Amino acid sequence: MQRQPDGSACRPSLVPWLCLPFVILSQVQFVPVLYYGNCFRGKYGITTEIWLKWWTESNETRPNQDFGKWPGVYAALGVGSVLSVLFSMWQLFIVIINKSGVYFHGVLLDATSQLVHSGITVNGFNQDLQLIDMELPAAALGLAIGVAFGVARFVMISVSSRYMAIILPLLIPVFYSIQNFYLRTSRQMRLLDIEYKVPLYSQLIETLEGLTTIRAFKWEDDFERTNMHRLDNSQRPSYLLTCLQRWLTFSVDMVIAVIAVVLIVLVTTLREQIGPGFVGIALTNVLSFSGTVKAIITSWVMLEVSLGAVARVRNFALTTRREGDFDNCLTEPEEEWPSQGRSNFVVQRRRIRESGKRFVFRQEGD
Repeated sequence: MQRQPDGSACRPSLVPWLCLPFVILSQVQFVPVLYYGNCFRGKYGITTEIWLKWWTESNETRPNQDFGKWPGVYAALGVGSVLSVLFSMWQLFIVIINKSGVYFHGVLLDATSQLVHSGITVNGFNQDLQLIDMELPAAALGLAIGVAFGVARFVMISVSSRYMAIILPLLIPVFYSIQNFYLRTSRQMRLLDIEYKVPLYSQLIETLEGLTTIRAFKWEDDFERTNMHRLDNSQRPSYLLTCLQRWLTFSVDMVIAVIAVVLIVLVTTLREQIGPGFVGIALTNVLSFSGTVKAIITSWVMLEVSLGAVARVRNFALTTRREGDFDNCLTEPEEEWPSQGRSNFVVQRRRIRESGKRFVFRQEGD
């Protein structure tokens, strides 16, 4: 019998963010290194823009003086920024992924001592481990870099225009509302996407196991129609999830467009008070800030989805009953066992009557 989707996956038993310590428990020694690497990345990126502003102002007052200092420091800052990114990526994708991948694979393998439905097991290994191995590290790195750059660019925009320093914090509730609305729906769609693939994987496994029987009874057409029907059903949550992601991108772009319009109005109105150098920095940073905010929101959402996969792995590891957990498992008997006992020996005799063809059974014994 096939297990049909019933929507039970939309009721997760664990809050994904409560499983964050479950992710970083074995990576405690690497998290500070990754954090400081991204902080250096943000510092180098913003310092490069400030240095370029100083270089432009110095060239206006004293043209072509200290020609070796300005491009040399600028190149050094660029190299430092690239090295900090490479260091963070190496720390995350080479060191942390290997350790966390082995850890989560081991957790799932240990928990499958008593196998459940084959389609559920295969789907869990396929979907959740793909999110944990591929999406979770990229989302964590993107969020760390985005936060570092976002804070730095927010400071630069605030320095360029004091009014923007008042307006930008008011956008935090707006972005929070957008991501909260998205997550409330996308989390359910992600779980439905996983659940609706279970019948498809189950039929695939059963088809491979019973391929000889299917060919013998000529059931190929029936199995093909069933497979196409389940394939169509499995793609519906995926399509809706893609629509939700496009809506998230559109909403963030609209908010960033409003920020850009407000900043342009402010810097053009107050350009004499701000100065041409800071006007250029503000306009440059607001364009970069839009991409940074979008990256933060996208990485945050993907991180939450990946932590949902971690929650399902943890839930599977905690709720799967093992052989030692059963009440009727084999245990060593007590020393006084057996306290008393009795043996019965039963003797059975068989014979055939001469007058008939019936068997007659007679049982004797104590």
